[in-house]
Amino acid sequence: MTKCIPLMLLLCDFCLATELNVASIDWCPQLCPEMERSGYIADTVEMIFRDSPFKLDIKTYPWSRSILLVKNMLCYLQQK
Repeated sequence: MTKCIPLMLLLCDFCLATELNVASIDWCPQLCPEMERSGYIADTVEMIFRDSPFKLDIKTYPWSRSILLVKNMLCYLQQK
């Protein structure tokens, strides 16, 4: 039961958030932050959240920093 408490707290925090921080990497053609088209993974994530109450704040980081941000719960999602 004690293992469930941190997960429940994380889910509560996630449900209360109105803006989701997304850690992305530069990995064309999947993720292309500096191109006209953002890449098919970024397009898919944006399409999934389009009709949700959440606003995505997608920022591009180096691979290792992106993983660290998600592990430390500073970002909720990692696009890879």
